[in-house]
Amino acid sequence: MSQFRGCCPSRRLQKALQFLSVCPTGLLGPGPFLMAFLKKYLLPILMVLLAYYYYSAHEEFRPEMLRGKKVIVTGASKGIGREMAYHLAKMGAHVVVTSRSKEALQKVVSRCSELGAASAHYIAGTMEDMNFAEQFVAEAGKLMGGLDMLILNHVFYSPMTFFNRDTDMVRRSMEVNFHSFVVLSAAALPMLKQSNGSIGVVSSVAGKIPHPLIAPYSASKFALDGFFSSIRKEFAVTRVNVSISLCILGLIDTETAMKGTSGVYEGYAAPKEECALEIIKGTALRQEEVHYSYMPWSSILLQNPGRKVMEFLSTRMFRWDKLKSNQKSP
Repeated sequence: MSQFRGCCPSRRLQKALQFLSVCPTGLLGPGPFLMAFLKKYLLPILMVLLAYYYYSAHEEFRPEMLRGKKVIVTGASKGIGREMAYHLAKMGAHVVVTSRSKEALQKVVSRCSELGAASAHYIAGTMEDMNFAEQFVAEAGKLMGGLDMLILNHVFYSPMTFFNRDTDMVRRSMEVNFHSFVVLSAAALPMLKQSNGSIGVVSSVAGKIPHPLIAPYSASKFALDGFFSSIRKEFAVTRVNVSISLCILGLIDTETAMKGTSGVYEGYAAPKEECALEIIKGTALRQEEVHYSYMPWSSILLQNPGRKVMEFLSTRMFRWDKLKSNQKSP
């Protein structure tokens, strides 16, 4: 392809057409290169996209899917996490919740029992402590006798302001919003492998498109997409039957979000109760991404078919047989 460099755009296009053609005049024909490309890449890509959209549109959620399931919800003392705990309780799941506030968690667990949870427990602690994060998963697994679903919802909010070289804020955001998610997932993976379970990763539109005034928060959410989307690909190759659902949320009407955006951001907020249910549904249905915001068309704009094509092409370039023989699967 080096012969294309230094040409004007029209000249490069002409040379590209000649490259694909078997005709000496440069007219585009079904040359061997083009046919090989269609057979090896384009048709499989179309099949993948068609299957993705078909199953995304036709799967239906049923509350009984969660009956008796063993679920962890982090950041569950208030907001979306608390609402998820309540939904899961109504569905008859076993629930272990965590956050920093012991008093708030006690109230959540009490309400979960009233709503019909198969069992409800809490373990208070901070996700800034990675030792606690790892130990929490082990203790929760003992309380429930295993694990079917891990919903990572906790968050460290940085104030909405211009970045002013506050690298400590960036570090704390990355530790709580990203690093602890990795630690919790790694600790839970052996149990999730046994149950063919699911991981729900609560992220944000700010992890798909850059947002001003929240650079540390946005960076941590972009990191979630990069890490967990990569791990999902590894699971597919190594046949690890654990799903990962990245939940892309817009502004939600939680107390913390409303307080943090007051006077700074004028977007409409979606209800936390419905948001919580959509996260559970998408994770139970093993969807790759769950989109929820006040603007329904945002999910169409954020679902990038071009990215899926590039992911498919790049995945086919790896020597998976050699890698799998030299390394242990996750």
